Amino acid sequence: MVAAKLKGIHKYSKKLADGTCTYYYKVNREKGSPVFWRSKNKPEPEPVSDQFLDAYNNAKASLNVNGTLPKSFFSINDLITEFRRSGEWAKLARDTKRGYEEVFALISDEFGDDDIKIFEATDFFGDVLEWQYQWSDRPRKADRLVQGLTRLANFAKYMKKIDNHVLSGIKRLHRADRSDIIWTTEEIERFCADASPQLRWGLLLAKYTGLRRHDLVSIKTDADKGYKFDWHSHKSKRRNSNGSIAKQKRLAIPIHSEIRKILEEIAHYKGSRSIPVSTLTILCNENGRAWTKDGFSTSFNRHRDKHGIDKHLHDLRGNACTEFKLAGFSNDEIARILGWERERVEKLIELYVSDKEIAKSQKERYERATEREQIL
Repeated sequence: MVAAKLKGIHKYSKKLADGTCTYYYKVNREKGSPVFWRSKNKPEPEPVSDQFLDAYNNAKASLNVNGTLPKSFFSINDLITEFRRSGEWAKLARDTKRGYEEVFALISDEFGDDDIKIFEATDFFGDVLEWQYQWSDRPRKADRLVQGLTRLANFAKYMKKIDNHVLSGIKRLHRADRSDIIWTTEEIERFCADASPQLRWGLLLAKYTGLRRHDLVSIKTDADKGYKFDWHSHKSKRRNSNGSIAKQKRLAIPIHSEIRKILEEIAHYKGSRSIPVSTLTILCNENGRAWTKDGFSTSFNRHRDKHGIDKHLHDLRGNACTEFKLAGFSNDEIARILGWERERVEKLIELYVSDKEIAKSQKERYERATEREQIL
């Protein structure tokens, strides 16, 4: 420990949602002054350590004589600003940008005043691991923070502002694999028992079509071609190198009898309430207007949570896989409809659809076809 009288040091603390507190030490109070030391949960004890003093002296030596930052200093906050002006940022979708803005705000709070040269410092890897762990009760968010910080480091390297960075190899905290999860019949019945018609239609359409949330709330009535939905999926959007939207792949989802029943019920509901044709989407909210993504998610999740159902809307794509199989579609056809690998389809079918169910479904389809032939 070193008994040293250090003048002008600016100390401040920040408390995170998990209750932990970090103390920060800057050379002075000047805007952008570098953070040279962090102390977890308690202030740095006095007298200070040799490491603390070395870090302070190194940071102070990087300043001009008058204590201001040299022109060569480039902070992580400066990097965030430059990234927002880049072509790389321009190519990102609006929702992706919004997600990064949330992440950048937290990165700025933790590391914003640091020089980007910190990306090259060996001990920065440990600092980031500690920061990630502080969010371990929200693992997906923790991973997004590290992903955002790593993207900034890669951008700095690409722009030749740093030679390399130490953030490669940080493991994710969130490891959930939902590829073979579906809603049970009991969970679907429980959800639908007291759900509004609008939420019930949303769940059933997701179950029978495998539509993702964005497509589910935005698919237009004119996508109904009688025997199939035909439209451009939001998920198929891609951008060219100049940032423009590339030509989208046209997708088609077959409309079988269960889907047709839902569509007829929705049409009857709209007609009985004189909901204007201007509501161009198939689904609508209780006011007769098109759902927003967030609006549908909020209402859907609130009702799901009310019944203690630990499943996601996205998990209903697995149900759609089984429904298509029982409707007579081949594994290759299902993979093409859902945009999955054939192996994933086969795995889910093996888990949830028995040979007996498939045989029963085939028998029912054969009998219906025979009845139609007799009528004709």
